[in-house]
Amino acid sequence: MAISRAFLLKTIDATVGLAACRILGHVNASNNADQTAPAEEIQRILLIRPGGMGDMLLLIPVIRAIAKRYPAAAIDIVCEKRNAQVLKMAAIECTPLLYDARPFNVIRHLVKHTYDIAIDTEQFHNLSAIVAYISNAPVRIGFKINPLRNPIYTHLINYAPDGSELLQFMRLVAPLAISSDNITIIGTLSEPVAATKNFPSDIASFMSSNRYAVIHAGCSSPLKQWLPQNFAAVLKELHLRYGLSAIIVGDSTDRTTAQNIVKSADAFGCQTISAADRLSISDTANVIKHSSIFIGSDSGLAHLATALDVPSVVLFGPTDHLKWGYKDNRHAIVYKKLPCAPCFIFGYHRPCKNNVCMKNIRPEDVLAAVDQVLQ
Repeated sequence: MAISRAFLLKTIDATVGLAACRILGHVNASNNADQTAPAEEIQRILLIRPGGMGDMLLLIPVIRAIAKRYPAAAIDIVCEKRNAQVLKMAAIECTPLLYDARPFNVIRHLVKHTYDIAIDTEQFHNLSAIVAYISNAPVRIGFKINPLRNPIYTHLINYAPDGSELLQFMRLVAPLAISSDNITIIGTLSEPVAATKNFPSDIASFMSSNRYAVIHAGCSSPLKQWLPQNFAAVLKELHLRYGLSAIIVGDSTDRTTAQNIVKSADAFGCQTISAADRLSISDTANVIKHSSIFIGSDSGLAHLATALDVPSVVLFGPTDHLKWGYKDNRHAIVYKKLPCAPCFIFGYHRPCKNNVCMKNIRPEDVLAAVDQVLQ
């Protein structure tokens, strides 16, 4: 059985990262830092954003607020390769430092450059604090959660486990006198997304000849996934009630699920096509942007639909809908209130045998939310 990259990173974080934080915490107890330099003197800022696309999309309004506050400063962002595409779509002027593609280049870059401010947006893990330390920035801001890494930061920010994640990110820039007023992810990527020249012709033809919904049946965690037959049942009603076809999106792990949904949908006459593992993130954004509605479990693509301000229905099970969900007349959330939910915290699931939080969501629950959004 292959070891996943996420598992490997968590293992390194819990061993090497933990030990390094213990050592640095003793030699660098510097929570009483000097005040931040005047805005006109800030020349380079480092943001650290490990993790998935959803977190990066939530960070876009924060990055824009930082750029507005320090218009002359260069911004470097430590992130995964996939999130470099998100930054490009958002037209963020920055230098992405891709730790999953070129980790040693990232370290060399950090050592080579002088930083005035380092902001660690990781909520709990250890390695991001080490990156902040390597930057040698006189101002290092991070969440006050993990006591082992707390001494590495000069400014500690309280984190609310049950509060909106976007607002938590905005708290990180409070020491920089940046306001969080009117900050939202909705419509963050409202500008049209252009298709690339390599966009699959069959998908382009399908988009031009159909009104369609976008379905994302996959997720980074199997505990967040809804059954394919439930999505097929929803598609049947979308076809009957609204005359919608469907495009199934996702990555390589979603191909089989997408194909099963297409077969089920074809059986009752709903035109459906699978785009799973066939599109880049920017091309997936193009497909979502031109759809009538997005339906899927809590995931990076669900956040992408919200950022594009496309009508959406998002299913929540082990993750917290209050922290990651958005609800207004164009965006609906579906969840079942259970004493054990949410159980997904800081990237870890509590032990779960029956996944009842997702199993209890019925197709009619999702369709009721669809009717609310589309009508």
